[in-house]
Amino acid sequence: MSLKINFYLESRHGNEKNLPINMLVWFDGLRLKYYSGYRIDFGKWDKEEQEVKKNNLNESRLTASHINQKLVNLKNEAAKIYNEYDVLKKPLTIEIFRNELKAVSKKVIKKANDQSISYYCEAYQSLINVSYGTSKMIKVVFKHFKTFLKDDRKINEITRDTIILFENELRITKSNNTVVSNMKRLRAFFRFAEMKEWIKTSPFKGYKIDAEKYGRPIALTKSELEVLYNKDLANNPRLDKVRDMFVFQCCIGCRVGDLLRLTKSNVINGFIQYVPLKTKHEKPSPVSIPLNEKALQILKKYADRDTSIDNDTLLPFISDVKYNLYLKDLFKNCELTRQVIRLNPSTQTEESVSLDQIASSHLARRTFISILHKKVKDSVIASMTGHSKTSKAFSRYYDIEDDQKTEVINLI
Repeated sequence: MSLKINFYLESRHGNEKNLPINMLVWFDGLRLKYYSGYRIDFGKWDKEEQEVKKNNLNESRLTASHINQKLVNLKNEAAKIYNEYDVLKKPLTIEIFRNELKAVSKKVIKKANDQSISYYCEAYQSLINVSYGTSKMIKVVFKHFKTFLKDDRKINEITRDTIILFENELRITKSNNTVVSNMKRLRAFFRFAEMKEWIKTSPFKGYKIDAEKYGRPIALTKSELEVLYNKDLANNPRLDKVRDMFVFQCCIGCRVGDLLRLTKSNVINGFIQYVPLKTKHEKPSPVSIPLNEKALQILKKYADRDTSIDNDTLLPFISDVKYNLYLKDLFKNCELTRQVIRLNPSTQTEESVSLDQIASSHLARRTFISILHKKVKDSVIASMTGHSKTSKAFSRYYDIEDDQKTEVINLI
């Protein structure tokens, strides 16, 4: 005896909406066509994988993971039926097989638990339009929340007390700003649920979330940037490459995710032009930054390299993790160890650290803003960094610089 099982969408005279998902069962030279009980749009079906594409809903608001799991269950039931008849040496016809499947369908095909947190978390992610990075962070929040709940509770069982306990647990291991961002994303979910009438009232109604706490932005001075740029690193190819990436990032002020994906096609008439990933869905406006002499020299240095090795990226490719790790080595090598005061992200208390200890890709973006901020209007900087007009980021750069204080005090 032999068995083969596939799933496919039934075509309906050019219609691509709400198509039946059928199961085809080949056994012992016979073929059984069986309706799975689910429907999906043509564009949401993965023909190769024979499943609904991730993060999609059908017209009954059933999620991709729910439908796909039920298809797996149905396939397993079909195999189980076939094997039982095979072992018992009982004759199995198309009609018998169909009736056996109908008998088990009631327990295999049942409606999703429309009240569960898991169901609505997945529905939320399929309905909102956010960047890939934001989507990843939302998934992390949901993972923390469901771990905290320990079981898949109904969404209307989540109360204000649940939210308080969840925040308290987060604060045991997370920094204040991480807790605040997680709570804001969870609040956005429940507000969405309230708007969609999944729940009557959000458990966050009247709930106050603390503000993020940031210290004064730490950035390189122009002279420190010159030290990096002019440092001879010919005997250390790894740090030489990282230095070039960092200085180039300081010259254009982009986020590391955007830096690592730039290609030669982003260089247009002496400008770097791209749409920031972080705001791609909320505000898909391209930014344009003129390339200065430092940036042009760095690009010239790598113009003739073999781009097949690193996917045609503008600069030699390196992961963001290694980039941040090597930057600390770079700063130490260049003796950029100036002591700075920062707000500890975990304890929220001030502490003195050296530049090489906190060197990171975001330091390049802050350096770009900090150097320009003394001479250029915020609107000009924002047009090159992708910040929104109402961004609070620039307000942190209004602290009076130490050199300005010196100039003023010498007037006395």
